[in-house]
Amino acid sequence: MSNKPIFSFDSLPVAEPPGYAPPRQWISRPLLPDVMGTAVTITSYNMLADVYCQPDLYTNCPLWALEWGYRRDRLMHQLSSRNSDFFCLQEVEKSEYENFWKVEMEKRGYAGEYTVKTRYFMGSDDHVDGCATFYNTKKSRFLEFLKCRFVLLSASHLHFNDSLVSQLQEKFLTQVPRGSVRLKRGTVAQILLFSSIPSNSAMPNEPQTQFYLANCHLFWDPRFPDVKLQQSLELMRQLEKEEFKMELPAVICGDFNSEPTSAVYEFMSMGRVRGDHPDLQNDPENIIRSIGVQNINHKIKLASVYKEVMGSEPKFTNYTDHYAGCLDYIWVSSSMIIPIKVSVLPSEREIESCGDMRLPNPRYPSDHLALDCTLLISPPRYISYPRSMLRVCWKLEFSLKSCR
Repeated sequence: MSNKPIFSFDSLPVAEPPGYAPPRQWISRPLLPDVMGTAVTITSYNMLADVYCQPDLYTNCPLWALEWGYRRDRLMHQLSSRNSDFFCLQEVEKSEYENFWKVEMEKRGYAGEYTVKTRYFMGSDDHVDGCATFYNTKKSRFLEFLKCRFVLLSASHLHFNDSLVSQLQEKFLTQVPRGSVRLKRGTVAQILLFSSIPSNSAMPNEPQTQFYLANCHLFWDPRFPDVKLQQSLELMRQLEKEEFKMELPAVICGDFNSEPTSAVYEFMSMGRVRGDHPDLQNDPENIIRSIGVQNINHKIKLASVYKEVMGSEPKFTNYTDHYAGCLDYIWVSSSMIIPIKVSVLPSEREIESCGDMRLPNPRYPSDHLALDCTLLISPPRYISYPRSMLRVCWKLEFSLKSCR
């Protein structure tokens, strides 16, 4: 780093930036020695796109630490220091993906897939963000890519005139059903199919584990729990359709913008939402009522990786001057994937050790914290499993039905 002093925009000199965030500790869960599978390490991270990093929102962070060039360097270190097999990233601007992230990650042996948000009322998409998924090309082979734009899927439930909405200009909003407009948030998800590359070339018959990896970013506004629930339903409908065709395990990463008490969390973890959930009472445009509570369900048995390993969700994954809470998760289909270990998120004290500031700050470049996990993914179902694999492994149990 340059020895030149760094100046804030008010021309007052400040100290040299602190070092990078320290490496995290990992917590592992005990495993039976004969459990089979392919181990993969996954990172999910909302990187705070530059377009959203406004000084008036993060007043305690010095202006120089909010500058994109500075934050991008810190974000790159967050990724390059991890050596994960997969990176599921949210809030990646399109131009930055094409001109920086894709180039830099390719240098490090990763290939990527990108999906930009849909914006109906923006003249240019240069600074529109989206989801990017990178994978280590030496360890995994990319097979199939399915974009999941929630904005295009809503009409299947609500029977609104989606072709009219796609032609909207702001002055014509009154011509379109309000519920349809409420759902037009531009948020996206990715569903990708991967196959593992056998690690030992001397074993030509080594099974290639296939699995789906989803990367999503739900709508941010806490006033719209109905929209977020509808988006999570659309994601699971798409994933359920793909999973049903091939009976493969699935990993779902992302910023769900929903706390553990939310209807979205209950839906993901339980496969349904109880009718008296408080979030269902906030349905001003009858979106949930149009779908029907009884139809808000999915059949993929999911487990939250951090809760499985740590016993509870992190205290927070988003930690700003105005809010602290858990919004980010990594979900796995629990019948075929065992969470092995997770990285321990920094505490309030560790975060604020950099000048008594929350996120972002000069050491941590985003308002979110990255989630890391190592998973053991079962081989294809047609392989004969040893009977010992049917034993209980801590809180996870393989049944004869799921291991057939």
